[in-house]
Amino acid sequence: FLSELTGDFGEFIAKIFFKKKFILPKFIDIPLRSLKYLLLAFFIYAIFILMSGEAVWAFLDSPYNLTADIKMYLFFADISGFALTVLIILFVLSIFILSIAFIVTWYMQNICKKKAMSSDIAKFTQLR
Repeated sequence: FLSELTGDFGEFIAKIFFKKKFILPKFIDIPLRSLKYLLLAFFIYAIFILMSGEAVWAFLDSPYNLTADIKMYLFFADISGFALTVLIILFVLSIFILSIAFIVTWYMQNICKKKAMSSDIAKFTQLR
């Protein structure tokens, strides 16, 4: 939920500053998507294939899972100043990383093409 809000906020900021939709370069996008789907496949295999229905219910009712739920609730219900600062820093950094990636992509798509075109024009004019 929090990652969705962060992503939506990052897209909102990107629309304000850049007026263009951000698209990751293929050499970054493909490995990251592959990693995401590899993890998804592992969890689907571990939960739906290796665990029986009774094992899932036993895990959900286990003291480990109940303790983890309570600790997660207590973390956010009575959050310390340090934890809140870390979350805010991660939130802000995610926006800047998105912005930097967008700037690099824009540079590669626009400036590098113009430089390549100008060098081609220079070569053509030298041949004449």
